[in-house]
Amino acid sequence: MKKDLRSDIIAHLIKKGNYDNGVDDYLIDLLLDNLEYSDMMKKDFLSNGIIVNIPNGNGITTTKENPSYGTYVKCLYNINQCAKQLGINRNDRLKLKLLEEKKYDDEFDELSKR
Repeated sequence: MKKDLRSDIIAHLIKKGNYDNGVDDYLIDLLLDNLEYSDMMKKDFLSNGIIVNIPNGNGITTTKENPSYGTYVKCLYNINQCAKQLGINRNDRLKLKLLEEKKYDDEFDELSKR
């Protein structure tokens, strides 16, 4: 999947005329790494909870936010920053899905006419 997503991102940037492999490859790798890390962290806090009990060395258990959740939030920030630097913003994603969006609008219009 990582290779396919990498190819899709590069194709998108080339289509926009914004691809420079000397600069963008590093950001794409960073983006993909953070996507992978965020998936790992999300699996952890979904299975163990956002609030966890962490024992310390004195035998006392402390209730804290799962460290995986904090790391997940940092990964999301990094993903957002990389996407911005690459020029992949919300509007770009919408432009890539205009046909799908139009299809849904048409179906909704048909339902609302009934």
